[in-house]
Amino acid sequence: MVIALTQPSNATTVTTLISRFRSDIGESDSTRSRFTNAQVRDLLNRATQTVATLTGEVEDDTTITLVDGQAEYHLPSDFAAISSIRVKRGINYINLEQMNDDEFGVDIDGNLESKAIPAKYAIFNDSLRIAPTLANYISTEKLYVNYYSKPVSLDSNSQSVQLDWWTDNLVVMWAVFFANERSYTPEQRLAAFQSLTQFTQATATTYIKRPVAKPQTRVAGQ
Repeated sequence: MVIALTQPSNATTVTTLISRFRSDIGESDSTRSRFTNAQVRDLLNRATQTVATLTGEVEDDTTITLVDGQAEYHLPSDFAAISSIRVKRGINYINLEQMNDDEFGVDIDGNLESKAIPAKYAIFNDSLRIAPTLANYISTEKLYVNYYSKPVSLDSNSQSVQLDWWTDNLVVMWAVFFANERSYTPEQRLAAFQSLTQFTQATATTYIKRPVAKPQTRVAGQ
């Protein structure tokens, strides 16, 4: 699959992206199209969320107050993927490690972990689980969470897209992919998805000038 990225424009309204989407699929307007403008907005919403997660373009942070013995905590409503989770120990901040299903609440020897300072985390259906759970005699009280957030929903054609200008073409390319994915064979869909994912992350590295980490989402509890 060959993908070409043209120089993005500075115009990032939904109307502009709808026009570019229609141009890419060879349709001039909504009167003779497979998709209404509302359907194209839905595709652009999926595409925007995908690009935001893959590039880390929309990042936010929050703190979670720990409770003695509690393992599961709610994440913000705009949560999309974890960037990092830290816990303060003395004057230092320690990163929690992501764990798999079979690791949850179990130590290196396979025994159930007792209460202590949290060291691992997993995402279960948009909730955060930690292990071990906090002991009430430990002064650590909060988790410091950096996460990729969901972009603002595109509900109006006059609305501006939240992402940076250089993501415009990526959003359109993903919208075209979602529009056509049912016509692909499973092999074609996988190949196109992988190619677009790699291209998106490589483009982000070029424009952001930093490595783009692969977001961790729902690895556990799927």
